[in-house]
Amino acid sequence: MHRLPILQSLFDAAYADKRSANPTITVSPVYFTILPNNTVRESKNNVMSITGNPDYHVCCIKYPYPSYGKTFYTTELFCFLNRAGDIIEGIGLKNWLLIDINFRDENIVSTATFQHIEKSLLYKYSYVELQFKSRYALTLAELWEMLTEMDSACSTVKEMEIYTFYFLQKKEKQALEFTVDTFKIRLAKEENLIHQHQDLLAKIKSLANGV
Repeated sequence: MHRLPILQSLFDAAYADKRSANPTITVSPVYFTILPNNTVRESKNNVMSITGNPDYHVCCIKYPYPSYGKTFYTTELFCFLNRAGDIIEGIGLKNWLLIDINFRDENIVSTATFQHIEKSLLYKYSYVELQFKSRYALTLAELWEMLTEMDSACSTVKEMEIYTFYFLQKKEKQALEFTVDTFKIRLAKEENLIHQHQDLLAKIKSLANGV
């Protein structure tokens, strides 16, 4: 519970800063929390965000922006928080820290910066740079999943780059297989409906002919 007033004061500061440039803009909190089992959960308020006693808070604000005559929403990071309620430089595991995140909409990561625990290496994931090799876009939960895999497997930036491509291809393949399987199920259902329809027409025709 000690984190509640801290979360509220941090959001109030981010809220005031965002509205200083545009006093009419609607700003709301978004918290991505990382639980002890490495599950990532999204919460819309600070009370819900502390359930499960998460290890980390990724504290963000959500606000609208106009584009092509429509209103879209984006998410913006304002700080990382640990379980003790302290603002920290980044979140991570044994070897790598996630120190910055940018979103291209509410929950899709556009860029993320990882720093080696010894602060000797920086690796930047960029959806814009990678989308031509894999158009699979990562959510924050998937980004954290990728980091947990890379943390023990990668010790250099080059290894991080290679592993990112592998991870994206794996996710893209899973999404494709899911799409194909879903399509097959849907097709089978439609074929079944066609057969049922044909049987019904045959029965109607038989009745009409007095059979």
